[in-house]
Amino acid sequence: MSGVLEELSRAAGLSDIHDKVLEGRRLSFDEGLRVYRSRALMAAGALANVVRERKNGNAAYFVRNMHLNPTNVCTCDCKFCGFYRPYRSK
Repeated sequence: MSGVLEELSRAAGLSDIHDKVLEGRRLSFDEGLRVYRSRALMAAGALANVVRERKNGNAAYFVRNMHLNPTNVCTCDCKFCGFYRPYRSK
């Protein structure tokens, strides 16, 4: 993987940042901006993954949220919802 990462970074013009990431050194603001503005998404993602794996190992964490999106087609007369409409047959 290291050879692929190095090749991706070199092709994207991020070799110096690649070296800093592998050494565990912190990026400067301007270097972070270069990665952000880079169009090489695979290189940026691979570099970010190196840092993530160093910090968390091979574990990934996810947050699951549930968002209620009320509409005006609700037929339940809830006390918290202002979108209730009585059912009318045609």
